[in-house]
Amino acid sequence: KLTGREKQEVAFVGTKNPEAYDAVLHALALRGSQHLEDLMKQREFLQRAVDLDPNYAQAWAILGGIDALIYFFPDNSAERKEKARTAVETALRLVPDLAEGHTAMGMYKYYCQQDYDGALAQFAKTLEHAPNDWNAIFFTSLVQRRQGKFDDSIRANRQAAVLDPLNEDIPVNLGHTYRGLRRFDEARTAFDHALTIAPEDVQPQYMKAETYLAQGDVDRAWQMVNGLKISPLDSGFGTYLTLLAIR
Repeated sequence: KLTGREKQEVAFVGTKNPEAYDAVLHALALRGSQHLEDLMKQREFLQRAVDLDPNYAQAWAILGGIDALIYFFPDNSAERKEKARTAVETALRLVPDLAEGHTAMGMYKYYCQQDYDGALAQFAKTLEHAPNDWNAIFFTSLVQRRQGKFDDSIRANRQAAVLDPLNEDIPVNLGHTYRGLRRFDEARTAFDHALTIAPEDVQPQYMKAETYLAQGDVDRAWQMVNGLKISPLDSGFGTYLTLLAIR
């Protein structure tokens, strides 16, 4: 039996503007990508959504989270930070109990303020309303990793992967966690999982190659990426430069 609050949340309609809703769907279709250009495309779609419907709280929330990510990399300007804050606060002003709004505020506290406890508190608020929200669980895992709570981080990351099995970013981050712990075989398994989701993406291939590089197997690492084009803006570009330097 639904409580009064649950009935309200189930009945909540984010927007009645079909074009704004379509723009948000386009943005969500790009989630999990490992490429900066896709992150910027997400932002364009979300900006279009709030331009079409300035009262679209979910769109404001997701936009705020995207701007927080962009602030973390590659644009850590005061202007970008302010855009993230404004979007998140707009979402929560429009709908104070919005789950996506609390997730976005958590992302703002994490990426823009390095307030880890504050971020976890916001993600916990999301999970009060939506216990299976993969986004809040996933970003909880990232904060826990930053805090050195690796077992908790891995557990949350795996839970997020079950809830959103086609999100490439989740196994990629699990791979990064295992790589940091020098659990190389498990890292490679995670990166292989990411490649099953996005077979054409060269980023996880470079990440997997780096695990061999970390173990001193330069030839194996080079064989994995030789001929694979990568942009200087991609995270794997550093591995490419390292291999060129030491071969």
